[in-house]
Amino acid sequence: MELCEDYALHFACADADGTDVHILAVADGMGSCPRAQEGARGVCQNFADQLCTFLGSHTHAEISQQVCQAATMAFFNELENPRDYGTTLLVAVVCEKITHLFQCGDGDIFFASMEQPTTFSAFALVEAEGGTYSNSTYPADIAIKRGKDRFSTISTPRRLALMSDGVSPFFVDGHGVVHPDAADRLFSHFEELEFAEGEANQKLANTLDQEHFKTVHDDRSAVLLYR
Repeated sequence: MELCEDYALHFACADADGTDVHILAVADGMGSCPRAQEGARGVCQNFADQLCTFLGSHTHAEISQQVCQAATMAFFNELENPRDYGTTLLVAVVCEKITHLFQCGDGDIFFASMEQPTTFSAFALVEAEGGTYSNSTYPADIAIKRGKDRFSTISTPRRLALMSDGVSPFFVDGHGVVHPDAADRLFSHFEELEFAEGEANQKLANTLDQEHFKTVHDDRSAVLLYR
């Protein structure tokens, strides 16, 4: 079994007004970096710590792209050799009515609205040329420095998945909408995409029958789901 260089985290706290906030983070440590596993774990944990500190004196509505960038860079800025810890980062900050999405590097975030729980949209990085959807292969800190990170605030979805490995090319059209017949395959047949082993696929299917936040790991990927 390969060393898993991916990490998933769910952390709950409250903002300055006492509103419950759930921080979901997934990171994919880059295999070419000698301390990527530490990087993936560290950037997720540090992001949650930084954001909870921010929320101690701010409301969840004040979370912005700049806040998320600062929370991410706080981890890398303390490292002597950041490149040794190369990792991507995907985050969802889930509150009762709004959810903030933040992504640095590749991977995928898919979500379905309360009104249409089986119709999934993709939160994808948009390339400047041609306006096509794709994901950046930069580590999180370089993605931020090069303006390749993306932030958006949406109405809190009914279902949400953060995936350390991207599957967008298989599923997503040019408008960021997951193809209609793909939603079931997305959540039930990841092994067809070489995304996860069969055992992890079964765990994932079971997870969708449960409540709230769950994480799934196998030897190659990490998934964090919200329902």
